[in-house]
Amino acid sequence: FQGGVIAMNKWTHQLRQNIQHHAGHIEFFNHLKTAAYTQYGKHSMHKDIAFVPAGLHPHYSLNLQHDLLCWPETDIHELTAYQPFARIVRGQALKVTEPEQKRFVLTLDDGKCMDAGRMDGSLYAACLNSTGQILEWFSF
Repeated sequence: FQGGVIAMNKWTHQLRQNIQHHAGHIEFFNHLKTAAYTQYGKHSMHKDIAFVPAGLHPHYSLNLQHDLLCWPETDIHELTAYQPFARIVRGQALKVTEPEQKRFVLTLDDGKCMDAGRMDGSLYAACLNSTGQILEWFSF
């Protein structure tokens, strides 16, 4: 960062203020300790999306997951539903696989990033709409 520590501090402060001015962002970021999810309500045309670090146990509610979100017992790559969510987005894959955009579980990692302790592979970023559909897809 070219401006130094003071400029970065001011930039971070302004970013936090901007985030706080948008409804729902504080609640969303408060859940990031374990998982985050959108919550539109029963009568909304939007669908809820869950964001988890690596996985979850499909037979337990999101509130009961705790460490299973970071260290799941099994891979959820083949999961096709998890109520009440329209889509699950996870950051890390448990095994090497190319992310598929049309799956219920969207993975933003190809599983190679921590393969054998090396930082390798690709990372992905996705811009989703309020129903969980991908609007933009990037890899780097």
